[in-house]
Amino acid sequence: MDTNQIYSHLKDGRFREAFQTLWQWWLETKWEARFVGIGMVILLLLAWIYSAAGFVLSLLAAPLGICALIAVARPAPVPDRVDGLVRWAGDKRQKALAKGTFFAKWVMRPFYASLSGEATLTRPIKDRYLRAGVTITLQIYTLYLALFIASVTIYMVLFLLCLAFILWMIAYALSDHSGSRTMGRAVSWGLSRRSEPKEDIFGRQYTQHYDENYNETGRTETREDIFGRPYQQHISPEGDDTGHSEEREGFFGDRDVQHFNEQGDSAGRSEPREDVFGREYVQHFDKEGNPAGRSEEREDIFGGKYTKHEEE
Repeated sequence: MDTNQIYSHLKDGRFREAFQTLWQWWLETKWEARFVGIGMVILLLLAWIYSAAGFVLSLLAAPLGICALIAVARPAPVPDRVDGLVRWAGDKRQKALAKGTFFAKWVMRPFYASLSGEATLTRPIKDRYLRAGVTITLQIYTLYLALFIASVTIYMVLFLLCLAFILWMIAYALSDHSGSRTMGRAVSWGLSRRSEPKEDIFGRQYTQHYDENYNETGRTETREDIFGRPYQQHISPEGDDTGHSEEREGFFGDRDVQHFNEQGDSAGRSEPREDVFGREYVQHFDKEGNPAGRSEEREDIFGGKYTKHEEE
């Protein structure tokens, strides 16, 4: 660098010529040295912004620092790499458009379109290094926006799930859980107050039973005997058989459900009934024929079916 020439320009007031001479010297140095020098200055500035204004402002200022780093240090590989990134985003946009799925159409396609669209906005910039720096800066801000939208969406989903859970808990707490020792049409002589239809991982349906605190008291499964006749097997939470129920037909064609304990002895029966308003329910009797309770089909606030049990 000809310092005498620069000093002469400054002495004569020719600041433009002095800057051009200094800039020519700057371009003649290796780009790696320029990159390291400017990079250290920008890191110091970002550290100062972080200490003075906090993490968020320093994070927002970082893309501007990257733009200045590329425009001033002028690293030789960067413009071609940026052009390659824009082409990659354009190809991804076309592939997302071809897929036609909801996620590809409304999430990935706009995202890739924004990454490749910055090149259209920066095309009028003649200096290729400044153009690459501005393009990268806009792409980083686009990524910031995408992450912000994704974070807000996740928080909204979690909020709605928590709200739904709270409403379900309130509805369950306000519902009437007083009940009997019955389990709907398939009675198990435990302390159940509520029964819900369930399905295991193999698609087999069963009925899960709960007490007033929503603790599991057992379950009921539909099985077949050696003659192919279906019956209801009652199982404890530990997996032990506690009895079974069979549907029987009376002499006059009326049907009821007979209940048996684990030893096979009669434990009572259940009959379908209707109240004075025409609502169906199941009346349960003990083995002596005395009324033991009743069960009614109910629906919770989310439309889920369950059976409520009451004792008499």
